[in-house]
Amino acid sequence: MLRALLAAAACVAASGYRAAPPRSAPVRPPRGRRRRCLPTLLQAAAASTDDDGAEAVVREAARLLRDGHRDDKLIKASKQILTLVSPKNNAVNLNANAFARSVETHRAHYGPLLTWQALELKSQDTSKDGQRCVVRTLLEGATSQLGTAVWTLSRHDDRWLIDAVLVQPAGEAATVERAPSPPPKKKKKAVEEPPPPEKEKPKEREPVAQQNPLAAAGATSFGALTSPRWVAKTVLSALRTIDEPEQNHGSGVALTFVSTKNPAHKLTPELFRKYIDDESYPYGVLKRWLEMNPEDVTFDDDKRKASHDVTLIDVDGSERLVTIELSKADDVGPWLIDRFWCEEAY
Repeated sequence: MLRALLAAAACVAASGYRAAPPRSAPVRPPRGRRRRCLPTLLQAAAASTDDDGAEAVVREAARLLRDGHRDDKLIKASKQILTLVSPKNNAVNLNANAFARSVETHRAHYGPLLTWQALELKSQDTSKDGQRCVVRTLLEGATSQLGTAVWTLSRHDDRWLIDAVLVQPAGEAATVERAPSPPPKKKKKAVEEPPPPEKEKPKEREPVAQQNPLAAAGATSFGALTSPRWVAKTVLSALRTIDEPEQNHGSGVALTFVSTKNPAHKLTPELFRKYIDDESYPYGVLKRWLEMNPEDVTFDDDKRKASHDVTLIDVDGSERLVTIELSKADDVGPWLIDRFWCEEAY
């Protein structure tokens, strides 16, 4: 038997064939779910090539504000929120404690952002160069609408960051938009009767901007109380969407930022709208501008007066220069608009 096996092996070697090496069994990966690391919000915003990144940043900032306020962890949430604000945002210079105090101080104005249960995207507009974006969101509670929030963002190193947010509570919006009705005209009666008691005339529209313009408008903005640039941006953005969410809403917001030195402080939103719609005035661009190019703000020596030029690009491509002069009564007072006019930029 052994001799036969050796003979067979010799034949194989003589014929030039070699035995194949044994094959190793394939190693299969263990069964189960694959683990995948989810990108962080900032990585998602940086990787986004469209507008989804802007919406994601808005939703994350709103969630952090609400959850931080609800769970009494606002300082911790503020640290994360401050990573989502742009260098243009005045809050970029605040630390987490100061930002949390600011939110608590203006809690009446931030209200919807602190208590919302559902956030719905209403609209999203991006500039032609893809560097600026305006996101409008609807904030809803358990049974009713709480208000709206308008977010302006800009792109920095391929990331969307928040420049400002304007919050408009649903209940307080009507107080600005509804103008007092004129006193009823007295009719002459044929038969003399004792005159009816004269109805009290509605009070003249108070210049609500005297105190806190954002409180009167039911709105607040990161930095809007301390920066002429943000007052200008808030007003111009409101006028561009003048009938959102209701008719003449933008006029009402704009009027809350005018000072008593401005003749417009006695106008109602409806009358102010007529000036904008009148083609004999150059204000029509305020409703239809496509792009905004702000210049630097010029201050006086006391930092109580400021002048700000903004170039608006009209729908036909022409440029309109808007000049806004502002002032404030003291160091802690809000910036209010004294003069506002439009002209062509030559």
